Amino acid sequence: MFDTTLDTTEIWHRFSNLVYAFVLKRVQNPDDARDIQQDIFLKIHTSIPQLKDKAKLEAWIFQIARHRITDYYRSQKKNYDLKEAQGAYQHSTQEPIADKQELFCCLHPFIQELPERYRKVLEMQALEGLSTEEIATKLSLSVSGVKSRLQRGREMMKTKFVSCCHYEVAENGKLKGEQDCPRCNH
Repeated sequence: MFDTTLDTTEIWHRFSNLVYAFVLKRVQNPDDARDIQQDIFLKIHTSIPQLKDKAKLEAWIFQIARHRITDYYRSQKKNYDLKEAQGAYQHSTQEPIADKQELFCCLHPFIQELPERYRKVLEMQALEGLSTEEIATKLSLSVSGVKSRLQRGREMMKTKFVSCCHYEVAENGKLKGEQDCPRCNH
């Protein structure tokens, strides 16, 4: 394990290949994956003093990675929406991956379909990266109330992924399988 100073060079040596593979699997463009990897490690370098529990370093790194990937797809979506609005977007047989999938193909549509009380907390946590305590403060709820809503919202999302995208729920309660989604043809 690392010493208490958590040297970012040491973190780079230990996690850079894992992070790159994680990003590349979700972005599928090596150049974009390298750019995102660099953004992730810049964020790690500037935010490492904020990491409270050093035992959770790896989980924290991959949380940053998921947020950066989401940001990437958001920016791609904005770029595509702008092109469509200007009439310059040419629909081709080789659609950009951002048009087909964002981590999970139906993630954002499913979140939007949730009742507001569950949708709001999921968006704040998954898309904005807020902690349960921050969400509780912003929404004037108890931390346990936020946790309950997050858990119920995740269960609703899981049900949607199973019924629409043909995922299965593993023994550990997590989704498994490959996307076979009639909704987005992915």
